[in-house]
Amino acid sequence: MALLYGPGQRIVHGNAAFVAEFGAGKVGLPAREALLDVPATVFEVVDRVLAAGRPLACWLEMSGERRRLTVAPRRDPETSEIYGVAIRLAHATSG
Repeated sequence: MALLYGPGQRIVHGNAAFVAEFGAGKVGLPAREALLDVPATVFEVVDRVLAAGRPLACWLEMSGERRRLTVAPRRDPETSEIYGVAIRLAHATSG
């Protein structure tokens, strides 16, 4: 999970799983510059969430694995303005 902030979609937080997969050095950088190995679909969904203001999810292939992408808008509690998104790339589990 990571939090992206502002129009540049700067990575302002990455949880332990994010840091383990992408590295601590990615935090603080614009996501489009830092996450070059993620499919373009990730940023297409981020853009759609920012434009529509509602969460979206989809399945995608990443490094030969099926992953579930979930993107949710982050809103200012006083103004309801969207200031960023939370993204989550979960590994598919067999059920």
